[in-house]
Amino acid sequence: MDVNDDFFTLKDYQKTAFEQELSSLKLPSNFPMFPLIHSADTVRHPDSNNLTADDILQSGKITPVHCNVFNEDLIYTYVGRAAYREVSRPCCFIIKSEPELLQNIFIFDTGAYYEKRYGMLLDGIQDVNLFRIPANADYIRKFIMRYFGDNMRYLYSHPVRNNEFDSLSHPEEPDRF
Repeated sequence: MDVNDDFFTLKDYQKTAFEQELSSLKLPSNFPMFPLIHSADTVRHPDSNNLTADDILQSGKITPVHCNVFNEDLIYTYVGRAAYREVSRPCCFIIKSEPELLQNIFIFDTGAYYEKRYGMLLDGIQDVNLFRIPANADYIRKFIMRYFGDNMRYLYSHPVRNNEFDSLSHPEEPDRF
């Protein structure tokens, strides 16, 4: 399947199968929430409009940059672990977890999908909205609990039952976690 613009068209949020499954789970009160991580290169790449770590440190803030995938200005964060290309020299900023301030949470790296780094794993998927979960801490923690069992398994990308999540975390041109 060729990636097309329709795949990345965000729709008004509708309850997904993931949300329905997660909503019935009981979350232990001692299941911690990871911080959010934003990674930035330490070197400016000529073909990128992303801020470098130095830009962020000098301005004192992480500001949105234009995302070619969703065609809007965004700040990308990851839950608990940063994703970056092996050729980069990243600097990671740890952000206090306040996922209720986020707009969209996806269970895989949409940029890696857009760049076709998942190979055939996601062939046939027609709508990125199927992989959104509500932007709140309980749903993030429930997702980790359901598919990884605990935070350590999530950090090391060892799902409990679904091998496909291991592949989602390690596309063909792997990001480092």
